[in-house]
Amino acid sequence: MGDSTLRQWWEYLRDTVPSLKPVDLHVTYQTGPLMAVDTTRGIVLHWRAHGWPLRSLRTPVASLHSVARELEGLAGGPHTVVVLGLGAHFTTFPPSIFVRRLAGIRAAVTALLTREPRTLVVIKLANTGYKSVYGSDWLTPQGDRLICPS
Repeated sequence: MGDSTLRQWWEYLRDTVPSLKPVDLHVTYQTGPLMAVDTTRGIVLHWRAHGWPLRSLRTPVASLHSVARELEGLAGGPHTVVVLGLGAHFTTFPPSIFVRRLAGIRAAVTALLTREPRTLVVIKLANTGYKSVYGSDWLTPQGDRLICPS
């Protein structure tokens, strides 16, 4: 789950792994969920946008899922990799909102790893080089420090 950067990872894998076939779920592409499968190797590749805050075109509220709730519904296991893209859409909000969201995600990741410790969880933080009137690079490292305190 994540932002458009993780969607681009999904698109890259879909486009470069010939055996992955996209499945049309008849949803808003920008927020997903998106899925591609390789039935011979048993690979299922999912992507969906994280919940609020999100900057996108019209998005049905029902399409926005909480990262923590999605993790709570995941069985996990040695063949499960979860990649979370966190931070980018929070740069225009007070850090306290990001902290609250992280607390719920941390609890859900901890519960997932307790249920199935062989699950691999990867957290991708916000990109730098953010040049927009809606945010700044100053907030990006602040969010990174909230996730990975020294």
